[in-house]
Amino acid sequence: MSCAYSPAVTSSYTSSLPSSAAASSIFYSNPSSTSIGSFTSSFTSTFTSSITSSSTSTLPSSAAPVIPSTFSTITTSSSTTTPSPGSTSVPPLQPLPAGSPKCPPNFRNSVFNTVASQDSGWPLRWSTISGMGVSNWIGFTQDSISNTPSYNNAPCTPAIDSAQIKICMDPTKVSAALTLITGPSPPTYLELFNEPDFSYEGYTPLTDPVSAANALAPIFNATTTTQFLSPAVAYTNSDWLTTFAANCNNCMDKIPIISAHVYAPDPATALNQVATLHATWPSKRIWITELAPASSNSQGCTLDANGVINWMQTVVPYLAQSGYVDRIFWNTGEHSTMSPCNPSLTNSDGTATPLLQAYASVCG
Repeated sequence: MSCAYSPAVTSSYTSSLPSSAAASSIFYSNPSSTSIGSFTSSFTSTFTSSITSSSTSTLPSSAAPVIPSTFSTITTSSSTTTPSPGSTSVPPLQPLPAGSPKCPPNFRNSVFNTVASQDSGWPLRWSTISGMGVSNWIGFTQDSISNTPSYNNAPCTPAIDSAQIKICMDPTKVSAALTLITGPSPPTYLELFNEPDFSYEGYTPLTDPVSAANALAPIFNATTTTQFLSPAVAYTNSDWLTTFAANCNNCMDKIPIISAHVYAPDPATALNQVATLHATWPSKRIWITELAPASSNSQGCTLDANGVINWMQTVVPYLAQSGYVDRIFWNTGEHSTMSPCNPSLTNSDGTATPLLQAYASVCG
């Protein structure tokens, strides 16, 4: 047919979700505003400090990342925070050859949550976003949003429809996904399950990795041209995905892309999450299908508007130049009332925010 949400932190998939990683309230609440200053430009230089070759990672030695001898501090106008040591460090950015593009093709994308069409800005906002360099959007459905009740069966245009990256949300959607990928117009890409290790307000069921592997077996056995994205877990570097891979009968041979959700108010922490993911899956391409400093106020993000812009201008160029991240999806493309740390690319009337203007220019 044609024309929810939560965070990512490092933990075991069997853990309960800590308050610092509570599910997204961006789209459901309007907390009182408290602004705090932006990151200073010192991050870019201090973060590229020397690293050592030692490692305490539990990954195989062939994939073990290095650990920095010291971690940079990130300075705001009112406080200084030190990133928590992760299992990897981020190497210095290397200068690009003269005239080379700063971002891979189709690198910049966005998320449309289920409230995307619930103000006067729809469907103008897609025209606004796509006109400023955003290639695709991902939504929490494998159908057109015009046929999706959670999106209020929002009216859509052929341009909106053709730009959608679809998700088979959970095991209850596998049968329909199988029909979709084996039909006359299979999608180019399909993400397989959204945060199976966390159920935001019961929107999708919790699914352990073995059950997920069994549920997706018909998908992996199908003949299709669709390229699959891995399940996108809430805990990006937990053992959920590796356990899934060990129980899915070599299904990772049919998954060329690892889908990741990355949230961290500190840029170094966000970049370390991605570097660790790459160390775990060195032969796979990475799509960050949800990216922002935070998805809710409970995650402790106190950045003001300029701080969010600076976060974007720090994190996105590094990901673009990493050599293993093919696409990012900024969350969110619609208007959000979250404050502070507002991630909106568009205003309620569908016009561009300063953050979208920064997103448009971040690739040069």
